[in-house]
Amino acid sequence: MPAEAAIPAGLAAAFLLSLARMGGLLALVPVPGFRQAPKTARLVLALGLAFALAPLRPAAGLPESAGGMLVWMAAEAALKAVGFEIGR
Repeated sequence: MPAEAAIPAGLAAAFLLSLARMGGLLALVPVPGFRQAPKTARLVLALGLAFALAPLRPAAGLPESAGGMLVWMAAEAALKAVGFEIGR
């Protein structure tokens, strides 16, 4: 008997993209008073924000394959790298 996934693929993709964006944001943006926070707190905050924002992301335009997801995540990383260099 085949089992079905409890989480739709579109929602999982939206969560991963939101996590990539929130993780980069919390890693690179200096938040006052948050510089001395432990890395675990940043990780928990990134996961919580990604979990809260994933359902708000429109389902249209999400990648259909794992390769497409990797391209989108690489684009997010490149966007953060450019922003990081501009902010230096």
